[in-house]
Amino acid sequence: MLPLERGLRGTYAGACGPMHLVETKDHEHVVYLEVEDQGILVSDPAEVSQLAHRYARIRSQALSPDESLAFIERLAGEER
Repeated sequence: MLPLERGLRGTYAGACGPMHLVETKDHEHVVYLEVEDQGILVSDPAEVSQLAHRYARIRSQALSPDESLAFIERLAGEER
């Protein structure tokens, strides 16, 4: 979960849509991107590396599972 109060207004690492980092059985890495109405498979090692760094930034910006639960519970309490 990436709440706005964490300073994520504007652009952030995952703004373009979902991405899936995949390791093949041959230990090669690829990235599957979901952009608008299409899927894109990226296999170029330099691009995969860049996207892996982007994914790491998303993970560093996200709340932990416990923080996410507390955030959702707080929002649910505000709606009552």
